Amino acid sequence: MGGTGRKTVYGGKWQAVRKKVLTRDGNRCQIGLPLICTIDATCVDHITPVAWGGEWWDLANLRAACQPCNQQLGAIARKHTPRANEVRNANGEGSRSIPQAPSSRDW
Repeated sequence: MGGTGRKTVYGGKWQAVRKKVLTRDGNRCQIGLPLICTIDATCVDHITPVAWGGEWWDLANLRAACQPCNQQLGAIARKHTPRANEVRNANGEGSRSIPQAPSSRDW
């Protein structure tokens, strides 16, 4: 049933890009979060998250990362990325569902 699941996205093309980024950055973490960075990069991080408009395949938007730094930044990005069915008010407070178009049975 189609779709772009995790296995599809992180398949062959991604593995080639991942290897290129890790090699370019000398397999060294480019994030370097204090107290958690292991220095040895095994992951690739999107500098500007794709959910925030960053380009998925752009090498300029990718950097080598150790797993702890990558996981920490991912958690922060997820925390600050509204779900598709939520919007924040002008003050950034609360959330409400985005109104849905009526279905044909509502007519």
